[in-house]
Amino acid sequence: AADSAAAGPAMTHAEAAAKAQALLTELYQQLAESDTDAAEGRARQILGGLGFSQETMDGPTASLSGGWRMRVSLACALFGAPDLLCLDEPTNHLDLEAILWLQEYLAHCCEGQTLLLVSHDRAFLNAVCQETVELKQQQLRYFPGPYDAYVEAKAAAALASSRQAAALDKQRKHMEASISAAEKQARQAGDDKKLLQAASRKKKLEERHGMDRNAAGRKFKLNRDLAGYHDSKRPQVVLETADKPFDFSWPQPDTTRAGGPLLQLRSVG
Repeated sequence: AADSAAAGPAMTHAEAAAKAQALLTELYQQLAESDTDAAEGRARQILGGLGFSQETMDGPTASLSGGWRMRVSLACALFGAPDLLCLDEPTNHLDLEAILWLQEYLAHCCEGQTLLLVSHDRAFLNAVCQETVELKQQQLRYFPGPYDAYVEAKAAAALASSRQAAALDKQRKHMEASISAAEKQARQAGDDKKLLQAASRKKKLEERHGMDRNAAGRKFKLNRDLAGYHDSKRPQVVLETADKPFDFSWPQPDTTRAGGPLLQLRSVG
């Protein structure tokens, strides 16, 4: 009785029939949108582009190796045409001919879809991507254009921030020298008023020295561009930190006890 109450009241025959009819209508609509008459031809076109022969297409998936099964999974993802297509290293199990077909397909046959692509193949990224997203230090940064444009933009930004940091450092040193000279003169003259002025200038230098433009290039405003608690009342130049280079070397193998081949295969196949 408790299970029946938890399941809710039973539907009447008319309600069940109406629900079944609505579900059937939805399924027919999905079939119409998927164009079932052309589905097999489209599937064969995708499989052919990924290197499958007609004989392999008609054979069982169980007879395929792991690399070819990965191609089947890729073909299923392409055939499904989802609104968001996520591909992680899709060229790993492809030969050159299949890679060239895939980049052409993604660049020209995925209209209306959003493609999220991760790849180590620079040429592939340049041929397919329209925007590059960098994930670094738990932050996402967006760069218009393919991978080469991203590299150029990063280099230009690094050079600009380096020059800006140098200019701010030069300005700060000049202001510190001016304040120190004013303090020295005030002490020699015993002028307390000028000493207070120098101390006020020093405090303002510590709090307000930094960039006078925001990220959009407009004049900096504290209440708009730097909300919350910060050590300074001006944004500071953030220099690009280079990624640590990856260094790898093969260790020297131990000397084998016996000469000759380590493994021999005879009468194989």
